[in-house]
Amino acid sequence: MIQKLNPTNSKSSQPSTINQQPTTINDQRSTINHQPTTNIMKLLLITTIKEFEKNVKNLLVNSGVSVFSYTAVKGYKADQKATVDNWFAAEITESNSLMFMAFVEEDRIDHIYAKVSTFNTKQEFQSKIHIATLEIEKSI
Repeated sequence: MIQKLNPTNSKSSQPSTINQQPTTINDQRSTINHQPTTNIMKLLLITTIKEFEKNVKNLLVNSGVSVFSYTAVKGYKADQKATVDNWFAAEITESNSLMFMAFVEEDRIDHIYAKVSTFNTKQEFQSKIHIATLEIEKSI
């Protein structure tokens, strides 16, 4: 019951009553869970030779990673045998490499590792795709 002042009799302070049924509003916002969801994110690092650039891009996109960065880096590898035999004549090999970086949800990581492992086992090259993940402590 809602009480309403009677506008016809301004001298009367007696409220009149109006029967009003409660209304239900079906608002989609009322069904939204306002609990913050926390997706555990990992920093994915991939290094590879320049020749595998398209392969890594396809691997990431096909694994659901739509946002990533990459940059050219110089890779160095010292030949350990040469260093042991003659430590004045160490052989150092330089290669044009790439480093890919992406923030990835934790539940996608194992799938990406499996794809990299499959790719590496099929390669006849000495060079492979290298992958590592790091815990994200905080991010904004």
